[in-house]
Amino acid sequence: MFLSDINIAPYSLVEIDFYFYFNGLNNGERLSFGYYNGTSWNTIESYVIGSGFNNNTFYNATVVLTSAQYNFVSNSGFRFQCIASKKNEQIYIDQVTITGKTNAAAKANNVVELYSLTSETISSTKEEFVLYPNPVKENAITVNILGLEFFSYQILNISGQKLSHGTTEGNIDVSNLNSGIYFIKIHDGKEIRVKKFIKQ
Repeated sequence: MFLSDINIAPYSLVEIDFYFYFNGLNNGERLSFGYYNGTSWNTIESYVIGSGFNNNTFYNATVVLTSAQYNFVSNSGFRFQCIASKKNEQIYIDQVTITGKTNAAAKANNVVELYSLTSETISSTKEEFVLYPNPVKENAITVNILGLEFFSYQILNISGQKLSHGTTEGNIDVSNLNSGIYFIKIHDGKEIRVKKFIKQ
């Protein structure tokens, strides 16, 4: 995955925050994060299976670059690579946020979000499909859908595995979920709606 032509030249410090999840990798295989300085790629960080990281676990990482260490340019790039031996080994990347800072004042530079959804039709707007709180820190989330008082739902992890399901009038128990990124899929008999949420 590449993020290209991002102008970080005005900043003295850049933070890259993201979530990742390993699926099916072997020990020694890894996620590599790199920075492009306008002329060449530099490997900044590696997250290696068996060295503090495991499959089927959500991780949150923050990488900090400074202009004293690296050449900040107007056409910089960032790269996430899955270094693995087989094609069916996967790393899911989500909620990549790049923030540039000049001295003590933070300035938003570029925000990119990636979604690992299935090919199902998604139909949701803020008014039609509301999920709160998000992120959720307690044991339950509340879902309000315009025109629906009772509906069926599924909770999926980012690899699409169904973790729970049921019917509800709006309150859904998530006490059994570990910290991480999930999707809730609502079906009213006619339409499928999907929304992402974070359990902290």
